[in-house]
Amino acid sequence: MRALCHHYGVELQHFSSNAITAAAVFATVCEGYLGMMPHWDLWLHLYRGELFNAPTGTTGVTKPVWAGCLNLGLKTGKTERPHEYIPVGLTSNHAGWDSEWFYLRNNDDLLPVYTGRLISERPAH
Repeated sequence: MRALCHHYGVELQHFSSNAITAAAVFATVCEGYLGMMPHWDLWLHLYRGELFNAPTGTTGVTKPVWAGCLNLGLKTGKTERPHEYIPVGLTSNHAGWDSEWFYLRNNDDLLPVYTGRLISERPAH
């Protein structure tokens, strides 16, 4: 997760619940199916980051959210990736998910420091 935080320029609270699931599935596929540690180049080949902004009620106007604003999904477009990976069914309705989250202490500063900042621009990668 530290590598993902650094790469996308975000903090842990910015990951959506599906992003956490995608990272866990990727690690499981690498370790359990491929028999290797999660491979960074394979991650970059398959995944992209997307920013979620909440609707404001005005058409075309959105606002940044404090938590869960970074989604991680398989790359699509000219270079389709979904056919290169196992199908994963992710939840499409996350109503109230943030009320069930909790925070852990960042002992030994192994994770990026919590700043509470809003992500208002799409990650560079």
